[in-house]
Amino acid sequence: MLNSVDFSGRPFHFIGIGGIGMSALAYVLTKRGLPVSGSDVRLTHITGVARS
Repeated sequence: MLNSVDFSGRPFHFIGIGGIGMSALAYVLTKRGLPVSGSDVRLTHITGVARS
Protein backbone atom coordinates (compact mmCIF):
# COMPACT_ATOMS: atom_id res chain seq x y z
CA MET A 1 0.00 0.00 0.00
CA LEU A 2 1.46 3.34 -1.05
CA ASN A 3 0.86 6.46 0.96
CA SER A 4 1.71 9.77 -0.65
CA VAL A 5 2.35 13.04 1.11
CA ASP A 6 1.90 16.41 -0.57
CA PHE A 7 4.91 18.62 0.17
CA SER A 8 3.94 21.28 -2.40
CA GLY A 9 5.36 24.67 -1.53
CA ARG A 10 6.95 23.52 1.74
CA PRO A 11 10.61 24.52 2.06
CA PHE A 12 13.30 21.87 2.59
CA HIS A 13 16.57 22.52 4.41
CA PHE A 14 19.29 19.88 4.23
CA ILE A 15 22.10 19.66 6.76
CA GLY A 16 25.18 18.15 5.13
CA ILE A 17 24.01 19.15 1.66
CA GLY A 18 27.54 18.80 0.26
CA GLY A 19 27.37 15.02 0.49
CA ILE A 20 26.41 12.89 -2.47
CA GLY A 21 23.15 11.65 -0.88
CA MET A 22 21.76 14.94 0.42
CA SER A 23 22.75 16.84 -2.72
CA ALA A 24 20.97 14.25 -4.86
CA LEU A 25 17.77 14.65 -2.84
CA ALA A 26 18.05 18.44 -3.06
CA TYR A 27 18.58 18.22 -6.81
CA VAL A 28 15.44 16.11 -7.32
CA LEU A 29 13.34 18.46 -5.20
CA THR A 30 14.58 21.59 -7.02
CA LYS A 31 13.80 19.94 -10.37
CA ARG A 32 10.25 19.45 -9.06
CA GLY A 33 10.09 23.18 -8.33
CA LEU A 34 10.24 22.93 -4.53
CA PRO A 35 12.19 25.45 -2.43
CA VAL A 36 15.48 23.97 -1.15
CA SER A 37 18.24 25.36 1.04
CA GLY A 38 21.10 23.71 2.83
CA SER A 39 24.18 23.98 4.98
CA ASP A 40 27.45 22.13 5.32
CA VAL A 41 30.70 22.43 7.23
CA ARG A 42 32.86 22.82 4.09
CA LEU A 43 32.52 24.35 0.66
CA THR A 44 32.76 21.63 -2.01
CA HIS A 45 32.28 21.49 -5.76
CA ILE A 46 28.67 20.47 -5.02
CA THR A 47 27.90 23.36 -2.66
CA GLY A 48 29.93 25.94 -4.58
CA VAL A 49 27.30 26.40 -7.30
CA ALA A 50 23.64 27.23 -6.77
CA ARG A 51 21.37 25.51 -9.29
CA SER A 52 17.78 26.19 -10.08
